[in-house]
Amino acid sequence: MSYHPHTPKKNQDYTRYQVAKHLKKIQTQQPSKRSYSKRTQYEEIKVSNSIKDKLSRNKALITTADKGSSIIIVYQHQYEKKS
Repeated sequence: MSYHPHTPKKNQDYTRYQVAKHLKKIQTQQPSKRSYSKRTQYEEIKVSNSIKDKLSRNKALITTADKGSSIIIVYQHQYEKKS
């Protein structure tokens, strides 16, 4: 939070309180890593393995795009031509 020298101290304290209150609310709404059930973990592993199998069967791979932080799926032969 930036400090503005012309803001009265009473308003600064109130603003800090409101921000802290909202951050606490957001934090309690987000699920923690420990809240995943065994079933959810199993489902995520199952999906991950399914994706891996499909990539392998189709001779494809996941890589980053030329620019930016995007990821793409490419056939291996296309990827090798590009390299």
